[in-house]
Amino acid sequence: MKKYFIIFVLFFFLLVFSGCSSTGDYTNQVLTEKKQTQHLVLIVLDGLGGGYIPHSNMPILKLMMANGASTLNTKNIKPSMTWANLPAIFYGAPPDKHLEEAFPSIFSIINDKTAAFYYEWDYLDKINLNQNTQKFIIDSSFSSALIAASFIKENKPLFTAVVFEEPDITGHKNNFGSSEYYRTLTMLDYNIKVIIKAVIEAGMLENTVFVITSDHGGIFKDHSLNFKISRRIPIIITGNGIKKNYIIRGRTSILDVAPTMAAILGLEIPEQWTGKPLLDIFE
Repeated sequence: MKKYFIIFVLFFFLLVFSGCSSTGDYTNQVLTEKKQTQHLVLIVLDGLGGGYIPHSNMPILKLMMANGASTLNTKNIKPSMTWANLPAIFYGAPPDKHLEEAFPSIFSIINDKTAAFYYEWDYLDKINLNQNTQKFIIDSSFSSALIAASFIKENKPLFTAVVFEEPDITGHKNNFGSSEYYRTLTMLDYNIKVIIKAVIEAGMLENTVFVITSDHGGIFKDHSLNFKISRRIPIIITGNGIKKNYIIRGRTSILDVAPTMAAILGLEIPEQWTGKPLLDIFE
């Protein structure tokens, strides 16, 4: 019995130390071997709780999950508020870290004149962008989805970020999880379809990755309290080089979105970011 115990201990230490020493090599190997991605489309649905997706009428979103890697159980950061979590999607760090004006965002590490940022909430205007990023104020309507779609078809951008303020507005007005909330999710699903259709018509689909996420969920008309339904959000990633029908296991954070997008595009991840790339999503 003692002999087997010693063998187990030796094997455990060998596994741990070999894993620690090769973490960097493994990361480099994954990023080197993954297929080249030339376009990334990020769509953020403010107030989309991961727990509401299974009960929703969102066929496009669910098809993306079936054809990609996903989790509905990603934790946001406290407080479970938009001002803290929406910027964190782009900064890869909590708000106390990116108070400096020059703190790197996913935009600032992308050097491409076609990068576009569509957003509804004025606070996002403060995000550190690169000088080439084009900004557009939108709402959550079908017409705004068409505007983003038209830009994609005309410019074939490296990076397009679209932030819809729904279903958060409906959640605050009619309760998160209400019939009105679910109807809004169906409307947003169609907006996603419009954007995907533009990528197809632009001839970009084979070299594009889509990332769908949110900043928080909610319960009743609030999302500030530390309830699971408020703090669990989706991360759905599908497209070129991404595993199909893959459930992302283990702990994931909203802070992982930015470094994962950087990894998808083959960009160097800033050392200031505290999130980690989700390397298991790659084929």
